[in-house]
Amino acid sequence: MILKLSAASSLSLAALLLLLPLLAAAAGGEVSYNSFWRRLDSFRPVADAADGGVSRPTLEAAARLLSADGASLRQAALEALETFVRAEQAAASFAVASDGNESISACANHTVTLLMALSKGEGWALKFLDSDAKPPAALAYGARLWLGNYDQCMAVGRSDPIEIYGAADEHRSDPLPIRGSYCLLAAAETGGSGRPAGGLESSALRLGLCWPDSCSPAQINNLTQLLLSPLQKLLPANRSLLVLPQATQCHQPRAQLPWTRAAVFMTCLLSLFGGFMLLGTAFDLVRTYRLSWRSLCRSRKQLLVNEDEEADAETATADGISAAAADGGGHLVNGIANGGHETASSFSAIAADRLPLPLRLLLCFSVLTNARKIADVSHSEGTLTCVHGLRFLSMSWVILGHTYYFAFGSLNNMGQLYAGWQNDWTFQVIANATVSVDSFFVLSGLLSTYLFFRELQRMGGGLRKINWLMFYVHRYWRLTPPYLLVMATYVSLFQYVYEGPMYPQAPAAIDPQCPTDWWKNALYINNLFSAESGAGCMGWSWYLANDMQFYIVSPLLFCLLAIKPALGVGVTSALLLASVTAMGIHSTVNGLAVGFFGIAQEFSGIYIKPWFRATPYLVGVLSGYLLHRLKERRWRPNRLLVALLWLVAAGVALSIVYGLYDVDGGRVKLSQNVASLYNAVYRPLWAAAVAWVTIACVTGNGGWVNSLLSQPLFAPLSRLTYCAYLVHPVVMLAYYLSRRQAMVWDNFSVIHAFLGNCALAYMAAFVASL
Repeated sequence: MILKLSAASSLSLAALLLLLPLLAAAAGGEVSYNSFWRRLDSFRPVADAADGGVSRPTLEAAARLLSADGASLRQAALEALETFVRAEQAAASFAVASDGNESISACANHTVTLLMALSKGEGWALKFLDSDAKPPAALAYGARLWLGNYDQCMAVGRSDPIEIYGAADEHRSDPLPIRGSYCLLAAAETGGSGRPAGGLESSALRLGLCWPDSCSPAQINNLTQLLLSPLQKLLPANRSLLVLPQATQCHQPRAQLPWTRAAVFMTCLLSLFGGFMLLGTAFDLVRTYRLSWRSLCRSRKQLLVNEDEEADAETATADGISAAAADGGGHLVNGIANGGHETASSFSAIAADRLPLPLRLLLCFSVLTNARKIADVSHSEGTLTCVHGLRFLSMSWVILGHTYYFAFGSLNNMGQLYAGWQNDWTFQVIANATVSVDSFFVLSGLLSTYLFFRELQRMGGGLRKINWLMFYVHRYWRLTPPYLLVMATYVSLFQYVYEGPMYPQAPAAIDPQCPTDWWKNALYINNLFSAESGAGCMGWSWYLANDMQFYIVSPLLFCLLAIKPALGVGVTSALLLASVTAMGIHSTVNGLAVGFFGIAQEFSGIYIKPWFRATPYLVGVLSGYLLHRLKERRWRPNRLLVALLWLVAAGVALSIVYGLYDVDGGRVKLSQNVASLYNAVYRPLWAAAVAWVTIACVTGNGGWVNSLLSQPLFAPLSRLTYCAYLVHPVVMLAYYLSRRQAMVWDNFSVIHAFLGNCALAYMAAFVASL
């Protein structure tokens, strides 16, 4: 069958075909941006050592194709479509002969129908073409995300609020024969090995196309690959453009998504929790105000009794009796005033102990009680109040870094941004934001050690009195339920929350390793596996696994420090030195760059492994033990020593954050030995600086820094930090993936996104903590 199309249809097909050669230009090239794209690729989650971008021959072939006349383009498009239709019809004939299945030919038939409607100028068909991706401006700045128009494509043949009429359908009354289906494809150049050059899907061009909904992803991949054939013929023999089938996402309306069993289960479970929260809150309200009313009535009754006693006392002749009665009455009146102020908390706490166990469990779901606990700014004596501020500021830094990290796949001006970042010293706060996680590690080690020895001192110093089983059970029970709840909600319900050209519509597209590897997260061992075999479920949870593993082995160090302090300090220091040495050797052997670029080279090999990330925690253990001893001795250092330590800590911290400015900008090149030394020592040095801030504040040497970090406002925010860490990437992914168009960022856009992400993350954390 030879397709005969009019000039209008030919021009439409030529416009579609023009998108595909320009695809090559969008992916960069070796002409003058080769080194630039390689450095840019290191910012992506999965970096690849292969040469990046699209080659010069591909760009030249695209230029030759673009300079071809309309007849050549029309002929190439017709040949590609004819090949596709014949292949589909042959497959359909085979299917009908074997099992009578005719559905396989629907895509070919609808494609032909669409082309015929285009040739007649029908408006609904023009929407298909109008919804397809178009080449954006600033390809040299990295515009590799061409999304087209998702909503218009999905509305064709359904409920489209905007009608486009052509010459042939001004008075159309019959339903449209075809419905649109938006598909996001990825195409990349392959070298002689057949692998995509410049990385995996993350380095490919993403192309949004509108096809009939009867076409499967495999059929769409085949047809798109055939439309690339004119460009393939102009490429060298060892180069080709390949549609990556594993990256294709075809969408259906959100209302038509089938509900999985996991989604139904989680919806029922969350509804059950919601019901308990309503019941618990209602019971808490009734109980609290009923108790308050009864207490107020008793107090008023007692007040009347005291007034009668005072009236009787006025007639008494003994001055001592009169004075005593007046004193007693005044005390009671004052008590009433105070009691009327404290209604909820005091009476609730007293009465809760007298309730039956089922009612006490119901109160655990009370929004009032839980919100009151979260918002409580009071603290007991001996609380390390400065830790609240350190936690919140560190969490804000993590959110700031992830605001960039999770947005990279949605940006269309990465080239422009990266060129600006190289000459912007303030961006070093982002490039070196990974040390914010080290702040959590050192605080975890410091608090665990300090609280252990404080409890040991309270019990009289006997290690046998410690319930080691509860030491572990309490930790696991406190952290795991919200962790698993967030994970299950994220994996099972995320696809139903929203829709968009980049928004995933299947659990495998959200986090493909969670359905099979969730148990590794539940056991806190997900960081021990490579990224390819299972560390990817909630990828940011690698920190939780490391922290739990450090906590599990920490009693060995605690016992050594308690029994033989010198031996304990020696063993901890030896482990610290061993981790530092291992990191230095690994960096040298593998030729790792410094800082963030070294992390990007081997994320799963060094960044998430406990033997490389243990140094901050070990510094925290030593610091926690030192703090315990200093508190025992009521340490009062010389002011000059304190000032010197503050200067050293500030100098170290600022050097780590801003010291790589010229190196990251390419103005200074470090030798491999220097780079390895830096990779080995900068995390423990940062941990030492954070540890000094904590020790100085707790021992009364923090000055205005302690006043800032100990502000009461930080206490509630600090309690929400754990849940904020769990949910903040989900909040960001929902925003970035739901966008209809790619983002073009500037500094104000980043500030706006960060503040929104931070606020929404803590709001979601508050809800999860209730």
